[in-house]
Amino acid sequence: MMGFSRLLSPFRPQSQAFSMRRRLLGLSLLAVLGGYALLIGATALLASQERRDQHRATAASVRQVLLSRRPVPRTLDEISDALARLISPNFLGWVETDQGVPYGAASQIRLFSIPTGVPLTRLQAQGNGPGQVAVLRFGELTYLTSSEQIHLGSAKVRLRFLEDITQKLAQQRLLLTVLMVAAGLATLFTGLLLRPVLVRGLAPLHDLGLRMQAISSDTLDSQRVSVVAQPRELAPIALAFNDLLDRLSASWERQRGFANGVSHELRTPISLIRNYAGRLRRRSHGLTEEEAGQLALI
Repeated sequence: MMGFSRLLSPFRPQSQAFSMRRRLLGLSLLAVLGGYALLIGATALLASQERRDQHRATAASVRQVLLSRRPVPRTLDEISDALARLISPNFLGWVETDQGVPYGAASQIRLFSIPTGVPLTRLQAQGNGPGQVAVLRFGELTYLTSSEQIHLGSAKVRLRFLEDITQKLAQQRLLLTVLMVAAGLATLFTGLLLRPVLVRGLAPLHDLGLRMQAISSDTLDSQRVSVVAQPRELAPIALAFNDLLDRLSASWERQRGFANGVSHELRTPISLIRNYAGRLRRRSHGLTEEEAGQLALI
């Protein structure tokens, strides 16, 4: 019985063993948090791409308006005057000379939110590729900049665009903060819902453990775990356990047969010795005291 108890000891709950329910709950919450993190990251990337696309669309609209003016502006002064009329509170455009020097943008800067003392020539190396949009940061302010060449008559000029996206980034950070708070609350709510679900889901495993513990050496020959009543995932465990019980029962029967055979083989000579010793003891009048004591011992 002691050996059979040790056999079933792995199926008994132990205080130092990990909890499968807690591990499943932790992994589920990690998966939920990972999904929310992926969602927040994708939202940030899509917002960044949308800002760049809007910048390109605005620059294309300014270029289209500039090309559609009649008469077509040809000198740098005419182009600068036309761009000055298209300025918005957060979008600035100007003309660059062949040497990359801003032309006629000083008057526009006074209407724009670019910090005082920041030279526009600093933008010369930013966003020079076709369709390329670069990010600039001056302190707490963030800008998008791009440039492109256009043909006005026989002249070819480079237009430079600068857009202030500081307010858009502030709105995005607020949105991401709200999303992270919502994700945390949703994860907490999910954890509260998962606890009873996991308890109910793991109930068949608990019942299987109780049925295994109910089997003892007295019922080893007859009692087995029902495989049909088990879920699909636990059926192989029940089959393996029943197979183990069959082999253990056969081994138990062999041990009993060996013990019965040994006891039968020893019973006859022991009985003969006992009977002869009893007869000699009853006739102990001719024996010494030491011989009588030895005979009593036999």
